[in-house]
Amino acid sequence: MLRTAASDVATAPSFNSKPGLNNVYHTSSISPVAMPTSSTLGLCRRDRKKNARFDIPPERSLQNIDQLILESTNDEEVKELKQHKRLLRNRQAALDTRYRKKKHTEELEEEKKLYVERKRELEDEKKKLQMQLKNLTIEYEELLLQNSQLSQEVEALKLERERLVEKQSDPSTTILPSQPPIEFSELTLDIENWDEFVMVDDFAMDSNQQMQMLSVT
Repeated sequence: MLRTAASDVATAPSFNSKPGLNNVYHTSSISPVAMPTSSTLGLCRRDRKKNARFDIPPERSLQNIDQLILESTNDEEVKELKQHKRLLRNRQAALDTRYRKKKHTEELEEEKKLYVERKRELEDEKKKLQMQLKNLTIEYEELLLQNSQLSQEVEALKLERERLVEKQSDPSTTILPSQPPIEFSELTLDIENWDEFVMVDDFAMDSNQQMQMLSVT
């Protein structure tokens, strides 16, 4: 009975695993990537520190190290020269990297200064534009008010003109201008020419005398 229970446990499916995953893991041909261990990293650091402490004669440089290797006949010296060549390359690469980083950092700092200055200029321009917009808004509102007042005045003038036209076209409202009577006392006579003034009665008397004279003859 114990053997049967053990076999049941061995063949029982796991509730924490999904179906088909175990087969994939077992049949996969991809091997896991070997991660560097702490001991490997420690060795790399020690080698780097050792290379940094390794002194290279000042007469050996990347410009002449290849020539020195070709001219050397000692295997130990050749080995040492090659090691110096590798160290010199590493140091030069590190110097170049630090120089590029420094230059890139300086360029970023200069670019940052330009952006900060540009941002300040844009903020000042924004404040000026906001002030102009505020003034234009106030002026626009004033113009709207003046336009409304002028429109009202124009409408009032139109109504007054229509009223005057209707009043003039209505005949019942037409009134002729009256002239006051001229009084006799207001007549002016030229006293100097009074002798030439002819009365109506005198003119009638002269006509009768002329008729009598004609009848006598």
